[in-house]
Amino acid sequence: MRVVKYELRRCPMEIFREFYEHVPEPYLSRHAKFCSSGPIGIAILEGNNAIERVRKIIGCTNSSKASPKTFRGYYYRKYRPKYGYDNFIHASENKEAVDREKKFFKIWI
Repeated sequence: MRVVKYELRRCPMEIFREFYEHVPEPYLSRHAKFCSSGPIGIAILEGNNAIERVRKIIGCTNSSKASPKTFRGYYYRKYRPKYGYDNFIHASENKEAVDREKKFFKIWI
């Protein structure tokens, strides 16, 4: 894989409230506050099976069930988030999501 684009930036809470609109309250507000509390890294990677490979490296969405050999599993075990699933990393699940998310975060390559 190769990094096509990488940016470090801060995003307002409203961006994350819209991005994670599928998450029910009170988790949505708490997660949007967490995501907007500091700078985030936004990366676009490409290569053979990039989506599947990245998602395997970061681990399953429920961090408490993720392998300790993944990013989510490692950080869950290290920080033991109060709500058990705090998700500090996101990866697109398919090509359609990549296209939506690039527009959402205004990333152009």
